[in-house]
Amino acid sequence: MGNFGRTHCGGAAMRDALLQQITQESELEEKTCKARELFPFQHAGTLELRAPEWLVSGVLEKYSLGILYGDTGVGKSFIAIDLAASIASGREWFGKATRQGIVVYLLGEGQAGIARRVKAWTIARGVSLDKAPLFFSLHPANLTDSDSIAIVSLAVQSLAEEVGDPVLFIIDTWSRSLVGGDENSTADTTTAIALLDRLRAPYHAAALVIHHTGHSDKSRIRGSIALKASADFEYRIDRSDEGILTMSCTKSKDTAPIDPISFTLSGVELGIEDEEGNPVTSAVLTSSAPPEGSSGRLGRRQREFLEILRTMMAEYRKNILASGRDPSEARVLEKAWRDQSIKESKDRPRFHEAKKALIASGSVVQDGEYVYLP
Repeated sequence: MGNFGRTHCGGAAMRDALLQQITQESELEEKTCKARELFPFQHAGTLELRAPEWLVSGVLEKYSLGILYGDTGVGKSFIAIDLAASIASGREWFGKATRQGIVVYLLGEGQAGIARRVKAWTIARGVSLDKAPLFFSLHPANLTDSDSIAIVSLAVQSLAEEVGDPVLFIIDTWSRSLVGGDENSTADTTTAIALLDRLRAPYHAAALVIHHTGHSDKSRIRGSIALKASADFEYRIDRSDEGILTMSCTKSKDTAPIDPISFTLSGVELGIEDEEGNPVTSAVLTSSAPPEGSSGRLGRRQREFLEILRTMMAEYRKNILASGRDPSEARVLEKAWRDQSIKESKDRPRFHEAKKALIASGSVVQDGEYVYLP
C-alpha cells in the first residue's frame, strides 16, 4: 500500500507536469502562429512581379520616398507645386502622363506666397483647381515628435474619409519639419523617416521631401546621409547663370533614371494690385532648352571624358552587384577618372575644363572626392 501510494503520487506529479508541458507547448504554438501573422514571410517563387506604377511617368512612382533638393531660392517649391497640381488635376507634367489622385502638401515655409504660386499655375495652365484634390497644411508637421504626427495622422484620416486616400505627401521643407530636431543627426533623421512612413503607410502613398544642398558641397543634400540612403529616388535642381533650372536624377534605386529636364520661371500677373496700385505677380515653370554645356550640347572632349566615366561606372556597378550590394552606390574617385582621362586623351588642361562643365550641366555629380553619373 505504501509503495502504491508513493507510485500514485509520483504518477499524479508526472501527469501534472505533462499537462503543464502540453499547455505551454500549446501556448507557444499559438504565440508563434500569431507572430507569423504579424510578421509574415513569402517564398521567393510566389513573389508578385509588378511593373512600376507611376504618379508621373518615369519621374515619381507610387509608394516611393523621394527627395527634391537644391540651393536656397533655386526654385524647388515651384517644381513641387507644379507636380502637386498636375497630379491633383490629372494634367500631363511636361509631356509625361500623370495618375490623378489626392495630394497632401505639408507646408513648413512660404505660406504667404503659396496662394500666389498656385494662382499663377492655374492662370498659365488654364486649369481650375477648384475641384482638384490638392490640400495644403497651415502648419508644418513635426516629424521628430510622435505625438505631433499622431495628430497629423488623425487629421489626414479625417480628410481621407471625406475625399479619399491620398496618393502623395509633399514635405516642404525637410528642415522646417524637424522642429527641435537636428537634420545632421542620424538618430533624428531616422526617427523622422519612420514617422513619415507611419503617416503615409495606411494609404500606400508616395512621399516627396523638399530639401537643401549642403553649405559647402552643393552636389549633395544637407544633413545626415541617412535621408538619401532611405530614398528610392533623388532629384537635384540647379540654376544656370541664364536662369535655366535643370532637374537631374542623382539617385534611382529600381528604375532607369530620367534624362535631365530644364525649365525657366516665367512671370504671371495675378489680376490683383498691391497697396500702391502695382500688379501682383508670381511665376510658373515653362519648358526650356538645356543650358549651354549640358548633356545635349557637349563638346567633343566633354563627350569623350563622359564616356570614359560611363565605362568606369559600368565596371564599378558590375563589381558592386556581384558583391550583393546596391549598384546605385557606385562611385568613382575623381582622381581615378582624371588619371584615366588624361591617359587616354593626353590633355590635362582640357580635362579640368570639361569636368567643370559636365558637373555644371548635371551630366556628372561630384560628392566629395568621388564622382558618379546621375
